[in-house]
Amino acid sequence: MAKTISLITRGLKGTLGDLTFVKSKRYGKHARAKRGTYTEAVLNSRMEESKNRLITANMPAQLIFNAVREEHKDGTLWTRLLSIYRKQIKDGSVPDLHCLKGLECSKEFTLHLLLSDYRVDDSLTDATLHILFKPNHNPVWRKIKYINACRVSLYVLFADLANQQLEKQVVRGPVTKLSASLEPLQADITVPSFAKEYAILIMVEGCMEGKPVGLEHVNGMRVVKTGVV
Repeated sequence: MAKTISLITRGLKGTLGDLTFVKSKRYGKHARAKRGTYTEAVLNSRMEESKNRLITANMPAQLIFNAVREEHKDGTLWTRLLSIYRKQIKDGSVPDLHCLKGLECSKEFTLHLLLSDYRVDDSLTDATLHILFKPNHNPVWRKIKYINACRVSLYVLFADLANQQLEKQVVRGPVTKLSASLEPLQADITVPSFAKEYAILIMVEGCMEGKPVGLEHVNGMRVVKTGVV
C-alpha cells in the first residue's frame, strides 16, 4: 500500500480524496492511499469466505432484528445477531432459530435481571402451538421505586429462514400490580402454513398507573424457547 510522508501532511487528519492521513510508530504522520489505488486489491480465499458468510448471515439477522427492534433492543443487538449467524455458518450449519435461545434483546436491560425464575412449556397439536408461561415470583425492580405493576407478553416468531419468511405473533397478559401474584399466561396460536420452526420470547414491562411506562430501562426481553414445526 503506497505511503506519502511530507511536511504538508503532518498537520492533517482524516481522509481527503483517495488519501487518509494517519500516524504510525514506524512511519510517523503520513498519508496512506486507499487499497487498490496503484495495484488492484485482490481478496484472498479467507477474506472471500468471510465476505460470503457476512452476506449469508445478514438475511436471518435482518429478519429477527426487524421483528423486535420496536419492542426492546440495545445498540448491540444487530452486531450480536450477525455474530451469532456468522458463527453458525462458519461451523457449517444452516441458519436457524435454535441458535438464538437465551438471547437477551438488550445486554444491559435484561429479562434475567427482572425475572429469573419461571417455566415455559410448549407443545404442538396439529397446526396449533400451545404455550404456558408460569412465573415463580413477580418481577423485581431493585432501584426503581415508581414501578408498581407489570405486564408479561409472549412473542412468537414463526420462520422459514431458507425462504426468508417470518411472522410475529404477540399475546399480551394483563397489567398486574406487584402487590398481587403474577398469574400464568397461556396461549394457543395457529401456526402459519409456511413455518418450519419457531422461537418464543418473553417480555416484561414495568407499569405505572395501569399501563406500561414505555422506557427501555424498566423492560426486559429474552428468547426462552425454540422448536421445529
